[in-house]
Amino acid sequence: MDGAIVEFRAAIRLKPNYAEAHNGLGVMLKLKGDAEGAIAEYRLATRLKPDYFYGHYDLGRALQAKGDAEGATIELREAVRLKPDDVDAHVELGNALFKRDVDAAIVEFREAVRLQPDDAQAKARLRDAMNEREASNRDFSGLAYLVLENCDKAIADFREAIRLRPEDAEWHAHLSDALRCKGDLDGALAESQEAVRLEPGLAWAHYQLAKALEARGKKRAAFDEYERARNLNPNDKSISEEYQRSLKELFAAPAAKSSNL
Repeated sequence: MDGAIVEFRAAIRLKPNYAEAHNGLGVMLKLKGDAEGAIAEYRLATRLKPDYFYGHYDLGRALQAKGDAEGATIELREAVRLKPDDVDAHVELGNALFKRDVDAAIVEFREAVRLQPDDAQAKARLRDAMNEREASNRDFSGLAYLVLENCDKAIADFREAIRLRPEDAEWHAHLSDALRCKGDLDGALAESQEAVRLEPGLAWAHYQLAKALEARGKKRAAFDEYERARNLNPNDKSISEEYQRSLKELFAAPAAKSSNL
């Protein structure tokens, strides 16, 4: 690998505008773990040769790995435009779109399968995207039922969403809310705890755990969860209001008891 890096750098010294050499150097740097260096080389390759498919493709993949889905989408769309029959480009574009626009992702995965019907990865990602859309639809309708206080239908929809995407913490938190609506406090507590386990940084999960604990009379533990939720998302009005209410109730309780003595 180090030898290849030396060779690519030598080629670039001889020919600084050699886009393919910059891209090749980017590939080697990525394999060595230098993601930022790789991205810089891919960007330079695409500037030097705007119609270079592999420059856009490799840059898109690198940005996706970095968590820049928007940047990845731009580069991978260009890769698909330059080479519309490339199966991998459609799959990678679908991956970049997956969390932000699942319907657009489905279009890309379908095209990949059409181009290569026996591609196992394309088929698997298409199934994932179809499940994601179905789960999202279920979650959306579950929230609507919850607003209407139709707890049973909300529970059914959230359970189906979780069946399709069991690792989604937010849907476990929504199910906790619906189970609490139904009066199933043990179930609500279990689902909110699962939501926190799956995504400890999700404020809504801690908020629902606080609600479940409070419903079981565990006010101190509930306050701790409200506080965690507020710290994770201080701009959420509902969380802040419940935190303040819990704080007042928790610390007013001893005073009320002493005044009655």
